[in-house]
Amino acid sequence: MSVPGAAAGRRGRDGNTDVSLAGFLLASSAVALVTPAVQAGITLGQGPPRPVDALTVAVVVAQSVPLVWRRRDPLVVAAVVLTAFVAGQTLGVRPTPSDVGALVALYSAAAYGDAVPVWVPWVAATALWWGLFALLPGIDLGDLATVAGLWVLLVVVPLVLGTRLRQRRSGMLQEHVARARAERERDEAASRVAAEERARIVGELHDLVARRVGAIVAEAERAAAVAAEAATPVPATSPPPPPAAALPAATAAPAAPARATAPSVGPAEVLRGIARDGRQALTDLRHLVGAPAVLAAAHPGGEAGLAVAPVAPPPGAPAPPGLAALDDLIARLAAEGLEVVLAVEGTPRTLPLGVDVSAYRIVEEALGNAARHGRADRARVTVRYGPDEVELEVVDEGRASPTASRSGAVVGRGVINMRERAALFGGAFSAAARPGGGFQVRASLRTA
Repeated sequence: MSVPGAAAGRRGRDGNTDVSLAGFLLASSAVALVTPAVQAGITLGQGPPRPVDALTVAVVVAQSVPLVWRRRDPLVVAAVVLTAFVAGQTLGVRPTPSDVGALVALYSAAAYGDAVPVWVPWVAATALWWGLFALLPGIDLGDLATVAGLWVLLVVVPLVLGTRLRQRRSGMLQEHVARARAERERDEAASRVAAEERARIVGELHDLVARRVGAIVAEAERAAAVAAEAATPVPATSPPPPPAAALPAATAAPAAPARATAPSVGPAEVLRGIARDGRQALTDLRHLVGAPAVLAAAHPGGEAGLAVAPVAPPPGAPAPPGLAALDDLIARLAAEGLEVVLAVEGTPRTLPLGVDVSAYRIVEEALGNAARHGRADRARVTVRYGPDEVELEVVDEGRASPTASRSGAVVGRGVINMRERAALFGGAFSAAARPGGGFQVRASLRTA
């Protein structure tokens, strides 16, 4: 159950308890009023009780019914109940169980009266108590010890109990606020990191699209050159020489030079390459166009510092690696002390460039985490080619990570990067500590 739901349920139970308490005091006081032999309650004055009348009923009701709201408005309830109590004692109202409402009201004012400092209920209750005895008839200096004892029992004890509850509630509230603040700061930090990683991925995708578009332009220029060469007629030469038989042997015409051979690649093949590159560029462009919406959803306020201003890759820059470069990655990690076993399931095929690069980056990040943070010396990488997606699994035998939570989930910048790459291509991602030690990273990226 969520915290707001639990709080609402607790408030409902507390309200039912208060209604029951007020009802019990009211009902038992009614029985006491109609039963002269019953003399339950607090007797302070020495005069005879007045007969049951409208004032008596009003005092009983005012001392019991307001307790229903003792948690919601504790100070108002304490003022009403204690005023009724003082009026009943000074006017000689018959003692009833509703007199206990004064003790409950004092306790509630000390426990739930957060609107005033903690000392206010103490000063008010003490002044009211001693002022009451100054007004009661038949009280002399010889009764001061008794009055002081009753003050401790009927005023100090409820206030002490209420104050302790208030302090405990305050401590719990501060702890809850601190936890909420820490959780909010942690979520905000994770959101910032995720947005930064998305921005970096968007820049990388932009570079991929720029490369594809550049390749399309180059292929189009090549196709235009091939088509122009195929359509150019052979230039006219000098008039043909007379037949060789009519000429002297010494003047026979030399053989005509051989014509240049046609290019090995025809226009149709070049155009097919353009179409292939265009389709892959469109696939990457769809993910690139959808990425700003992901960033906007993560940061509704539109943080300017997370804006992406991609630039075209410099001429001659190497293309980012894909899954075909995993062998080189594994060899490099083996030289650093991490033994990696690669398994490929399904039929390997050419992936969209954005998917291919992101899949490689996920494996690279997972193995890097295993070597840096997990201190693993062995790992296994599995690449599964499905009909419309590619699945990745990286398992290592390292130690527990300092960023692993109790549930086994791992949270860090590298994990966020891998998760955002998988999400950008419509896939799923999970990273968790294995029960027997080490980590397991799983990711899937859609290829269609």
